Amino acid sequence: MSEEIVRLREWLEENNVFIISAIAKKAAIPKGEMYHFLKDRRELPEKHYDNLRTILIQYGYRPLKKN
Repeated sequence: MSEEIVRLREWLEENNVFIISAIAKKAAIPKGEMYHFLKDRRELPEKHYDNLRTILIQYGYRPLKKN
């Protein structure tokens, strides 16, 4: 799992004021898949990562800088 995906999960855990099902819907991620990701049961597929990151940036998430 990439460092960026771990950071994204940690950010969601620290900012737990979000309704996860609403975030999942906006990012077009199945709700169950999102919950498994947050509980560290499954990795988030790459196909969902960009959508999720784009949505969370609107709420203050800052991705890692690329070198």
